[in-house]
Amino acid sequence: MEHVIVKVSGMTCGGCAKKIEGNLGKLDGVDAAVANVSDGTVNVTFDPGKATYGHVKQNIRDSGYEVVGQPEEESPSGCSCCR
Repeated sequence: MEHVIVKVSGMTCGGCAKKIEGNLGKLDGVDAAVANVSDGTVNVTFDPGKATYGHVKQNIRDSGYEVVGQPEEESPSGCSCCR
C-alpha cells in the first residue's frame, strides 16, 4: 500500500470533505481516504497495483476541487517527527 497526503484547495466544510472521501472510496484500489478541512489535505492509502496518484488526483478534480502542488509521502512509521 502507498500513502500520500494531497493538498486540496476549495474544501470549505465537512460536506466537501465527505464528498471527496466518498468519491475516492469508490475508486478501485483506494483503501482509505480522510479529508481534513482545517489544513486542506486528504490522506489517501491506495494499492499502487490498482490505482496511481494520477487516478487519485483526477478523482479529486472530478469531485470539483483542485490539487495543489505535489503529494507528500508519509514516512513508513507514520511518525511526523521522522519526515
